[in-house]
Amino acid sequence: MIGRSLSSTCALYGRTAAKTLQPLGRVANVSEIVDAVLYLISAEFTIGQVLAVDGGMSTGK
Repeated sequence: MIGRSLSSTCALYGRTAAKTLQPLGRVANVSEIVDAVLYLISAEFTIGQVLAVDGGMSTGK
């Protein structure tokens, strides 16, 4: 029981910290990540690219 409670607390703290660090002020939801993956799968003329799905973290702001 203690381990589960501690793990839940750590997960909540991690999500809260991630939200404050993101330029958009939130973390991505699953459908946003899936959309990016589907785009890369379907874009036939896009080869060898890196698509940063990081909520603006790579901009350095």
